[in-house]
Amino acid sequence: MKYALILFAFCGMLFTGCSNPFDADAEKNFTQTFQDGFLKSCGTQARVGLKKAEADRYCQCALEQVMSNWDNDEEAGAALDGLPMLEVQRLLVTPCATK
Repeated sequence: MKYALILFAFCGMLFTGCSNPFDADAEKNFTQTFQDGFLKSCGTQARVGLKKAEADRYCQCALEQVMSNWDNDEEAGAALDGLPMLEVQRLLVTPCATK
């Protein structure tokens, strides 16, 4: 199950989109397209090993982690694309797997 969490976290990070600012922080610029795509991809993968409510909770946390670590869709996508799996686990999986 741990590997499933790592896999869907990594795959879900690769979505990018257009422009619509993230409301909670004016300096962030994550589109609704990016956020919806991330949650959909993550949820599909997470439900392989988790109940729907658990998967939804995990994916929301993972999205929040992405949005706190990067400023926009493009930056997050580029960073996550080349990020080693151990870093993906450290940044996204570990903080969210315990919630």
